[in-house]
Amino acid sequence: MENLKILEQLNKNYATYDKNTLPLCAAENVMSNFSKLPLSSSIQERYIMGGTLDLQMEHNFMESSLLFDYYELLSKLGKELYGADYTDGRTLTGMNALTTVLMSAFKTGDKILISDDDVGGHGSIPSICKRLGLDVDFLPYDYELFDFDYSKINQKIQNEQIAGIIIGLSDVQYPPKIAQLELQDTILIYDATQTLGLIAYDPQQNPLLSMPEENKIILLGATHKTIPGPSCGLVMAKNVSFAQKIDTKINPVYIRNVQMHQILSLIYTLIEFQVHGKEYMTQMIKNTQLLTDLLEPHFELLKKGNSYSKTHQIHFYVDPESIDTFYNNATFHCVTLNKRMKKIYRHSGIRIGTQEITRYGYDETDLSRVANVLTLLKIKQNSKTDKEIAAQLQLLIQKKSIHYCF
Repeated sequence: MENLKILEQLNKNYATYDKNTLPLCAAENVMSNFSKLPLSSSIQERYIMGGTLDLQMEHNFMESSLLFDYYELLSKLGKELYGADYTDGRTLTGMNALTTVLMSAFKTGDKILISDDDVGGHGSIPSICKRLGLDVDFLPYDYELFDFDYSKINQKIQNEQIAGIIIGLSDVQYPPKIAQLELQDTILIYDATQTLGLIAYDPQQNPLLSMPEENKIILLGATHKTIPGPSCGLVMAKNVSFAQKIDTKINPVYIRNVQMHQILSLIYTLIEFQVHGKEYMTQMIKNTQLLTDLLEPHFELLKKGNSYSKTHQIHFYVDPESIDTFYNNATFHCVTLNKRMKKIYRHSGIRIGTQEITRYGYDETDLSRVANVLTLLKIKQNSKTDKEIAAQLQLLIQKKSIHYCF
């Protein structure tokens, strides 16, 4: 029973933390009770083998035909939300989705262009690509425009043997204008983990709708950020003949036991998102703009001219002498956010997100309190400031009830 007591204490510790947290981390979200329903289902104990395009009955499990029906429902949702003709939820996380697609679509020695960590690229991508034996170079970037230099990229595609391009941004205020890419036969993998929710309601951000159908394009991402769902990888394509080449490699080659309860939870989430997602995403962008205005007098915001962030993320610079004070204060008061030392932050910045507080229904008064808390975090810790922050936080954490859900 000793371990049970330890577990109970750990759970109490987490529950206290969760209750008292102001969630400004741009990488997390909260699931509704509806989305969580399948997570305790017995479906997690069942197996299905093979791809999502066709049911392979030979050497499969008895219940596979029943489980395949869920694959077909997920494909229907992918078509309706993203215009995808291929939708696959078998991978376990966004990075697992990317790694699995890389192993399925490329061979050792292929040359690929990837988004650099300094421009907001996901830090794991270079290591994964090099471990798979791929020849890696970085995509040219224009720091003034907060976007890639597409003319230089297109020149590289034309003059070099570029097998693939991977755009995967952890830090993104202005979605990349990837429709400017002239891919020819080059594969594009767009890891839109941070903005999958926004893309569902903005065709211009969606390469499956804004680029030629014959292009070899994979739109993928994790489903627990602007999509408020489980930790699951979602892989989508328009070009089915290209998708067929990776479909049966994902399972049974690289993943054997797909997590059906996670897939079912994703289906629940996307059905809910079809109904409430547009209103949720619209309000999220409004909250990003409102909070930006409230922060501007107190922080050096990292923006493209006078343009607001077009996503849930807000980035601001904090000088190197002060950033540790700010971050340590945030940690002490359970204000979740990210310290960033990338070039796009001038090597000393903070990233926050509005996706979770929007889901809690925060209004302009609440956002004003959030801005006050962030401003007070700049002050060296003292009892007077701590009390001011605690008073604001008490008002904010009382409003943590989920909106935009069934």
